[in-house]
Amino acid sequence: MAENMENAKTGPIDPCVLAECSDGDWAVERDILHAFQHGNRDDVAALRLAIVSRQPARIAAAAHRIKGASWMVGARALGQAALAIERASKEDRLAELASLLSQLEDCAREFDDWLAAQDG
Repeated sequence: MAENMENAKTGPIDPCVLAECSDGDWAVERDILHAFQHGNRDDVAALRLAIVSRQPARIAAAAHRIKGASWMVGARALGQAALAIERASKEDRLAELASLLSQLEDCAREFDDWLAAQDG
């Protein structure tokens, strides 16, 4: 478990955030992270559809969900990427959304790859 926690410290997750929910139990943390991953995939798909459809309210709502869930598990970079999309949609900066979505998807891939490595 110590090795997994060391990997967690270098990955895209702030382990201190998860430790508050899990008392440092890696099995609990892994379950939380897998649940997050599953929900996040659905939310990113909804966000992508909202961006393609150019629906600012739906973009903001999907980005807000991703942001909140990301911060709850300590995925700070993913949360920041979602925040940037949420702000851009609310400020009618729709031309920036494709680039911002690409950044968010990069963060999501980094998380997915890291979690797969943890499952080893």
